[in-house]
Amino acid sequence: MGQFDWRRMREYWEEHDRRWTPTLDRDADPYGLANVCFVGAPRQVNRRHAAEQERTFRELLSTADFDRHKRALDVGCGGGRWSSLLADLGFEVTGIDLQSNLLKYAAERDHRVNFVHTDIQSFSSERSFDLIVSVTVLQHLPDSEQAVAIAKIRELLSPGGYVLVLENTRDRGSHVFARPASRWVSLFGEQGFQTIKIRPYSPVLATGVLGALRKAASATIRKSPPDSPQAQVSRFSQEGPGHTVLSIALRAASALDAGLASLLPARLLPYSHVGLLFRAT
Repeated sequence: MGQFDWRRMREYWEEHDRRWTPTLDRDADPYGLANVCFVGAPRQVNRRHAAEQERTFRELLSTADFDRHKRALDVGCGGGRWSSLLADLGFEVTGIDLQSNLLKYAAERDHRVNFVHTDIQSFSSERSFDLIVSVTVLQHLPDSEQAVAIAKIRELLSPGGYVLVLENTRDRGSHVFARPASRWVSLFGEQGFQTIKIRPYSPVLATGVLGALRKAASATIRKSPPDSPQAQVSRFSQEGPGHTVLSIALRAASALDAGLASLLPARLLPYSHVGLLFRAT
């Protein structure tokens, strides 16, 4: 199955928004984790993953040094998790995303943030930003668009400003364009960024084995995977919460990986994601 180009990726997110945002539980899931983390996964799994993301995000952010007046741009802000966190810390925040319904969802919850329906490649601002964050967003841009997006981030950033990203390092698929941590570093370095800190997160020892088994089973059942954005979005609903056994196995594997991460040194575990802090040179 081939990978989507940028036009089809935009179609994918429009369909994703149409299919999943109306199903969100605003009380139980105020930040829309069921949309922006693992669609169809048990709620506990998404909450655990989100907590690990937040630990990584806060650790990297604490390394940066800001003046009193701060402006932040949240690229691919989704349900506004990071926009709200930054607003709590005193930043003046703008959040941008391609999912229009999800932006409304976020705007209704937090009126402090200026939410804009656009992608990073098209976004412009009369004022620069001291911090730009992007959590699992660049990994969904086709390879050729990633450099374009990072160049735009560099253009929007104040001199000496910071970029904080959390991205996938392992998975490649129709709508996922991950790179090893070293390649993310190189990509930012080519646009004039200095690497300040690197932190792997999301161990995938047990969950990786489970994922490999699911892929093997899927390959035997469906030799020709659907290749349209609409089919890819709909696929998750067929493999979602209704599959009780799979949900139980995923919860158990996720809990096991979290336990191993608390007991073992990071170098002994495989990780699927990395957090990176850069500064404009």
